[in-house]
Amino acid sequence: MPTYQYHCADNDQTLEVIHGMTRAVETWGDLCELADHDPGQTSTETPVERLMGTGMVLPPKPKPGEAGPKLKSCGCSGACHH
Repeated sequence: MPTYQYHCADNDQTLEVIHGMTRAVETWGDLCELADHDPGQTSTETPVERLMGTGMVLPPKPKPGEAGPKLKSCGCSGACHH
């Protein structure tokens, strides 16, 4: 699935999430739920803006007992897999 970055102007936070292309993420609440992120003091109704996504497609999950691909950490929010 592709990765996307969303920015909330009210709290100046940018989160990176992975979701299907048809998923709509319009508010801080939508984004926090998807990213498993605490909304903090920002209203869950606050709109967010989608930034450029990486377009990265992750490989399928390995079957039980099989080793999956190694994912490198890039120092971002922790949801990034490039």
